[in-house]
Amino acid sequence: LASGYPNPTVNRILSALVRRAFLAVDRRDQTYELGMRFMQMAAALRRSHRLVALVEEELIALSARTGEAVSLGIPEPLAVRIVGRYQMGLESSPGGPTGAKRPYHASAIGKAILSNLEDRRMQKLLDRIDFPRYTPNTLVDSPALLPDLTLVRARGYAFDEEEIVTGVRCVAVPLFAVHGE
Repeated sequence: LASGYPNPTVNRILSALVRRAFLAVDRRDQTYELGMRFMQMAAALRRSHRLVALVEEELIALSARTGEAVSLGIPEPLAVRIVGRYQMGLESSPGGPTGAKRPYHASAIGKAILSNLEDRRMQKLLDRIDFPRYTPNTLVDSPALLPDLTLVRARGYAFDEEEIVTGVRCVAVPLFAVHGE
């Protein structure tokens, strides 16, 4: 093979990509094609490309000023997709690569987005998501999360207080377009 890997290794890699929906097998001729998960990530990147271009310099500068990782995320139906992540002024992946998802209920970025939705739309989204517990601090249902979202809405920024990873805290603010979305 041109890859330089033995056939069994290539087959295991391809099988893993198919299981994770990055690739699909065309049943007509048993060839590989791009899978749904790859297509979803590509669509998210296309939608976010203009946004990233508009704010990338500011994200890099903020990371360089603070010495902290800075992420940009966009809402998706069940989670927030990270479309830009910068550390010390360089594009980076510590703490989760670009393309990773963050849960609405346990991430600062998710809570910043949720808290700025119209109440009915927020509740509809909350009704659709699961509330897995990642740490003892994770809020695991709507009644526990709603007071936090009310506070986020009032102060304009959100915290993740070790709700996904013990020892990791995050702060997030929403970015608004011209018409408030």
